[in-house]
Amino acid sequence: MIVLDTNVIIAFLDRKDSLHKIAVESIKQHKDERFCTINVIIAEAYSVLAKRCRERRFDCKKALRVLKDFENELEVFWIEISKDMHETIVDIMINNEGRINYNDVLLANFVREKRFKLLTFDKKLEDFLKILVKDII
Repeated sequence: MIVLDTNVIIAFLDRKDSLHKIAVESIKQHKDERFCTINVIIAEAYSVLAKRCRERRFDCKKALRVLKDFENELEVFWIEISKDMHETIVDIMINNEGRINYNDVLLANFVREKRFKLLTFDKKLEDFLKILVKDII
């Protein structure tokens, strides 16, 4: 199972994104595998896509429908965030001086727990995930 980060989803769907071709190639390379993400990442993708559409004066309805169709092809894992989990995530952000964002902490922890592969263009997230994996091995 391959977990998609927001930046890959957006780059894959947005032909004007500087990483579009790389996203398409990356997904093609894993065409025989299943793709998934988590609820906060798909929510972030909707927000990013809507913002891009507004900035470019593009039809938001059309773009968001394309994302909705794409979402229907993914397995989306729904993560409930308890108060304790929230506090842990915020503490991790503080300890990392804000270099890792809230959604990325959630995503990295999900990938680590499930032992799935992550497809991202975010070097900081990849580095953070390596540290997480080292801490449990």
